[in-house]
Amino acid sequence: MQQYKIVEILTIWKDRRLSWNASEYGNIKEIIRRKTQLDGKMWLPKIYLSEIFFLDDMFDYKLVDIVA
Repeated sequence: MQQYKIVEILTIWKDRRLSWNASEYGNIKEIIRRKTQLDGKMWLPKIYLSEIFFLDDMFDYKLVDIVA
């Protein structure tokens, strides 16, 4: 019998270098970009799960949420 589990992992951290005054930018407080749009210029944490086997890209970031 095969068993599958769907897991969602939310990681949050604050990087003050990525902050802006929302009132100076049309009250935009949050932007979302695809990982490919970041051109490797933003650090993203690596997530490892032990004793579990997944496809290679199971936890590859697709969208990155950036908040002011």
